[in-house]
Amino acid sequence: MTRQDALNELNLPEKAGDEEMEQAYRRLVRRYPPEFNPERFQKIDEAYRFLTSLPDMIERLISPSVGVGLSSSDFQFSAVLSPEAVDEALASLSRGGRMSALWPTGQPGVRKTVNN
Repeated sequence: MTRQDALNELNLPEKAGDEEMEQAYRRLVRRYPPEFNPERFQKIDEAYRFLTSLPDMIERLISPSVGVGLSSSDFQFSAVLSPEAVDEALASLSRGGRMSALWPTGQPGVRKTVNN
């Protein structure tokens, strides 16, 4: 998904700000609730997370598949980040990396216990 795809999914203009994104998301979620429109809701939610989630933005920037149509403009946002927010995002990425190393399939299995 590109920034333009996400904006189109939420029916937003190119210059939409954070408040406009949130209003569009809430409006569309009320119109397409997950109980009755799970596929449409999933697309709306994915687009909103793509536009607003800092850990997701950082992960896309540092992932090996960066060549999927992303540009630096896809990661511009108006929020001023505190050092704590950046540390939290990086810690989240680190946890995700450890989880994927432990469970390569993405699904935690049953833990084996070792008796001493």
